[in-house]
Amino acid sequence: MATKDKNLNNAAAFSFTSVKITLEDGKNKGKTFQIKGIINGFTYYEDITRPFISANLNITDSTANLIGSGTGPITGNELVEIVVLGPDEKEYTYYFRVYKVGDRINSGKVQNYNLGLISEEALANPQTRIRKTLTGRPDEIVRECLGEEGLNTPKDIITDPCLNKKKILPKNLSPFAICAKLQDQSIPFGKGGIGSGVGAETKDGKYSDGTAGFFFYENARGFNFRSIDGLMDIENSMNINNSGANYVKAFRDSAGDEMPETIIDVQFTSEINLMQSLLTGAYSIRCQYYDISTGEYKESTYSANKSWDKQAHLGSQDELTPGQKILAGRPTRIVSAILDSESYYSGQDSAVDSDYQDWTPSTLPQAISRNYLLNTQGLRIVVPGNLQLVVGDIVKVFLQNMSTQGGRDLESVDQDHSGFYLITSLSRFYDRVNDRVTTMLSLKRDSYGLLDVDPEDKRSGAALAS
Repeated sequence: MATKDKNLNNAAAFSFTSVKITLEDGKNKGKTFQIKGIINGFTYYEDITRPFISANLNITDSTANLIGSGTGPITGNELVEIVVLGPDEKEYTYYFRVYKVGDRINSGKVQNYNLGLISEEALANPQTRIRKTLTGRPDEIVRECLGEEGLNTPKDIITDPCLNKKKILPKNLSPFAICAKLQDQSIPFGKGGIGSGVGAETKDGKYSDGTAGFFFYENARGFNFRSIDGLMDIENSMNINNSGANYVKAFRDSAGDEMPETIIDVQFTSEINLMQSLLTGAYSIRCQYYDISTGEYKESTYSANKSWDKQAHLGSQDELTPGQKILAGRPTRIVSAILDSESYYSGQDSAVDSDYQDWTPSTLPQAISRNYLLNTQGLRIVVPGNLQLVVGDIVKVFLQNMSTQGGRDLESVDQDHSGFYLITSLSRFYDRVNDRVTTMLSLKRDSYGLLDVDPEDKRSGAALAS
């Protein structure tokens, strides 16, 4: 059962409008029950590395006996609909399937337990296998896997358009598995250069100025196949949040009170770690390839230093630091890959000249580097409510310069650690006992410094709230 937390004084108020469960078994199979009155808490999770949303419902049941032969039983796959009235007076509706029951405790006639909840597509995915050959741009293939040919999801699918084309022989892979494989093989339109950092030319002479590396994930807005460059392109980004996500730590108003956007708690999760950077190849990678169709062995070297100024970054850093440049001078990780040129053969040209040429030598090292560079700076912050935030959003964080006292001028701001961050994971705790909701954000970025960009002047539609 939830208890009073010291941080809840700063949390935002909310209420459950409705919590319903539709049973799948027993005498009440197919019937829907309102269970709002027995809910203690609701915890909601999103992660940019996971293709589904999950949640947890904490229940204290003394009358309904949902889990047993009273009203239930709960056997799994039950539909749960949760409607929340947020601090902004808007309703937010979530749909899940029950996938587990855990932490069950009986005390007399009272039972306390947790219902593990997950997106419906997460349960459907292992049951869905794609057998036909898939061709087209990676973003088109993702839409096909999630559409009628695959999971047939009714949710929105948000994708960044890709430059390269793929031909995939799924071999009974699930839709999520195919989408995951495409993350390191996709080149978006936009900033950056692939491979050596100077770009590459496609068969029809198009110049690739896209930077390899994508994330496939689900958030409250739908399924997302988004490039790292697209997520971090502040001037043109669709994901700069316009819900007041300008968070401040340690600043107070003139009366000395905490402001609504005050960060309740902050933890630095990623800072300088040169050994990790060396082991992961964040700055330089040597790739070894063996083509089983031609018998050819190839090597290539990628250095982040060659592509830095062509990529989108969240910090003000316009080049690698002197220390990073030294690390980028020599490969510190070797990766190997098997190529199969004939898999991309169109039947009309040679395999090498096919529209579906294998871009792995160009995309793989850059995707690896971009992923690990996101760990350059990491924060975990707890903030009041804000139900509009989702993973993939950009928020702006102001941290206090520890050498100054009070104020909100630039001298009082930590210039190195403040600025724009990408939300890479998110959890919300809805405490029904105290009617308060807090949001924990895991934030990452690839570079240092407070970037001086005002999205309101750069794009239409949404802007960071002041």
